[in-house]
Amino acid sequence: MSESPTKESELSPDAQALLREEKSRGGKAGSRADKSRAGKLGYMAKLAQLEKRAQKSKAKAAPSAPEPASESSMLKIKINDRIVEVPRGIYVTAIFTSTHRVTYAECTVGNHVYHARYLDLLEAARGEFFRQLGATLSEWQAQDAIFPIIECRLRFKAPARYDDVLTLEVWPLAVEKIRINFAHRILNQHQTLILEAETFHVCTGLNEKPKRLPAELVANLQPHLRSTEFPARPLE
Repeated sequence: MSESPTKESELSPDAQALLREEKSRGGKAGSRADKSRAGKLGYMAKLAQLEKRAQKSKAKAAPSAPEPASESSMLKIKINDRIVEVPRGIYVTAIFTSTHRVTYAECTVGNHVYHARYLDLLEAARGEFFRQLGATLSEWQAQDAIFPIIECRLRFKAPARYDDVLTLEVWPLAVEKIRINFAHRILNQHQTLILEAETFHVCTGLNEKPKRLPAELVANLQPHLRSTEFPARPLE
């Protein structure tokens, strides 16, 4: 009720039931016959207290509304013929993928790919990505634009072994003036995550002086651009 009751008839049915119960036990709910201000206030306060108790009891007795079925926080999508899960609400861009079969020469005597070899794999993936965008790295070089690495970060998740067929993923994280950053992932044929990496590049001329990224390259990269790392993981 929006206002406190001033007489018994204004009580809700539940509160009236509580009042009758108190009266049957000899309790007092205030006296309507008491004409004093104090008596009236005491009577009204008692009614308000009964109404409050009734509302609380009703709230406890009411079955809690079933929670809506929680929608999975992950969304299944298809990228290059492979099903992956990504967080809902994440805008998924086109991710370039290529494949590589691990050679014997890339492995140590412990039969896992030597850690420095992954830099070669990332370079190969970026080279194929550039080719897919419309111009190879050598073609950009002929136009006096090269993209040397100034920083790289690698996180090794699992070993890749001889004869594994690896999926190399690459997409741009940032394309800004003279800077271009790439994110990479490598997975094996069982969809096990092998490596996560970021490489940070600048655009320079052959004289090694920084210059703006070619406008054509910037335009071609836009459909692939993400501002955050892509956290998709393959389905089991």
